[in-house]
Amino acid sequence: EQEGNRDPGGRRECLQPEKKRPQALFHDAIHAHADADNQAQTGGGQYDYETLRKEYDAKANAEVRELQKAARQERIQKLIAQADLNPDWVFEKMDAGDPALQYPMETARYFISGFEHWEKSGGGCMLIYGDYGTGKSTLAGAVAHELIERHQKSVIFQQWASIVDRLF
Repeated sequence: EQEGNRDPGGRRECLQPEKKRPQALFHDAIHAHADADNQAQTGGGQYDYETLRKEYDAKANAEVRELQKAARQERIQKLIAQADLNPDWVFEKMDAGDPALQYPMETARYFISGFEHWEKSGGGCMLIYGDYGTGKSTLAGAVAHELIERHQKSVIFQQWASIVDRLF
C-alpha cells in the first residue's frame, strides 16, 4: 500500500496523481504545443493573446481569399466553356491600330466598364452590325470574354439570323 499522510481522524490519505478529464488533457496539450511553438519562434519569449489572434485572423483571411479566388476562376472557366467562345476572340488579339476598329473597340470597352449600370437600366445587351469580314464576331467574342471575366456573367453568343429564326 502506498504510504500517505494521516489526517487527524487517523485515516490514511493516498497520494495519487490527479485524474483529469479528456477535455482538460487536450486543453493542456494544446497550450503546451502552442507554448513550445511560441518559444521556438521567439527564441523563448511568448506572444500575447492579441498578437496570436491577429496572426490567426490574418492567416484565416488569407486562406479564405485564396479559396474565393479559386472558386471565382472555376466559375469563369465554366462560363467560358458554356458560352462556347473562340479563345482567340479577345481584345489583346485584335488590331487596336486599325482605324476601322478603334471606335468599335472603344465603345465596347465603355459598355463593359459600365455594364452594371447598363444592366440595371435594362440595357444589358449589344447589337453589333456591319459588312462581312469587319470583325463583328471577334468584337462580340471579346466583349463576351470580358463580361465573363470581370462580372462573371453568363453569355449567349448567337448570330442575328438564329435570333430572328427563334422569334418568327
